Amino acid sequence: MSLNIIKIFIKSYFFSSRSDSQIRRVALVSFISLLLSVAALILTMSVMKSLNQNTKDRLLTIEPHLVLNLPSDFIWEQASQIPIIQELNSVADTKIIPIEKQDIILRSWNGRFQGAVGMGISSEDMKWLLSRVPHSYENMKTELFTQGHFILGADLMDILGVLPGDSVYVLLPQFLIQSEIQVPRLQKFQVLESWRTQNPDIDLGYFYYDRQLGQDFLSKNSFLNKYIYIWLSQADLAEEFKNKYKQVMVYPIETWSERNESLFFALKLEKFLVSLFLTLSVIVAGFSLVMALTLVVFQKKKDFFILSVLGLSDKRIYHLLIGISVFLGIGGVISGVIVGGLLSLYLQYFPIHIWPDIYYESAIQAKVDYPMIAGVILFSFVMAWFVTRQLMRILKKTSLNSVRN
Repeated sequence: MSLNIIKIFIKSYFFSSRSDSQIRRVALVSFISLLLSVAALILTMSVMKSLNQNTKDRLLTIEPHLVLNLPSDFIWEQASQIPIIQELNSVADTKIIPIEKQDIILRSWNGRFQGAVGMGISSEDMKWLLSRVPHSYENMKTELFTQGHFILGADLMDILGVLPGDSVYVLLPQFLIQSEIQVPRLQKFQVLESWRTQNPDIDLGYFYYDRQLGQDFLSKNSFLNKYIYIWLSQADLAEEFKNKYKQVMVYPIETWSERNESLFFALKLEKFLVSLFLTLSVIVAGFSLVMALTLVVFQKKKDFFILSVLGLSDKRIYHLLIGISVFLGIGGVISGVIVGGLLSLYLQYFPIHIWPDIYYESAIQAKVDYPMIAGVILFSFVMAWFVTRQLMRILKKTSLNSVRN
């Protein structure tokens, strides 16, 4: 079937001012709805892909790739005897940090209380962590990260209402269950600085102190937990190292994906549901084009009868209908792909900043998902072929036979 004939029929039946207004309006609305639904699908999926990637990148700035869970009585000097530590010590671009972790209660000078997580870390390791944060901390005086000083998450600092240089009292939770006649023991610390990591868990609830300076009040806590945080050259290598050593590891080992499994599951579920509803909108818009084509067939019976009298076979008439439906459907999909792709590319290179940097997502940004676009185009071809195939069977039994009778 010649493309010129298909173009003539489309122009005459769908876009001509002399054609049936009902068909023209239905076809126009269906075409525009298909274009907008496909563009919305591509743009939304591109934005969500960027959101998921930004969430992962922001998380991995501070989140270790591997975590070894050690007993509370573990001696740090024995860490070099752990098999995975022995190998990683000789691997380039690998960082191993011993961590002490415990729950604490903070009391500010103005009487505000807030629970937090105390993280014991050395000054050198703290400097390395600061270098990973995507903000400027050149003025942070890490050499003052000494006994009696600590670094606080920015959001936790706002909740307590303190500023750098203010004093904060630390209370261990186990003192709350002591006898009423016993006075809870408090330890006074001075806020050295706050930092914002764009990670809500850290910004809202972490308290960093130097574990190497003999803080008896914190380091000798009976509820203290010990870990070894490991950063690899690539986060994707974490699963490989875990599988390699899990049979010989005495201590439990977790990867970053396991520690944040609920977060990434929620992101995948959100993306799946949004894509499902947008895909359904594309399918509905596609079927509305089928409805417009069906109206053409049933309201232009005389024209098809004339074509049949002039010698055009039933098969060629059906091919004509297929060509019209595919042209309109694929045209709407391709137009939507172009519009959605251009908008996604614009947001990819020129993000729209709508919130201050203190928010975890301060800009609307997209990352074009080319495999998804290819899947949309392929799916549209399959749906166009399937729908017109079914339409052929219906029309063969109704429209052309009724015209000839």
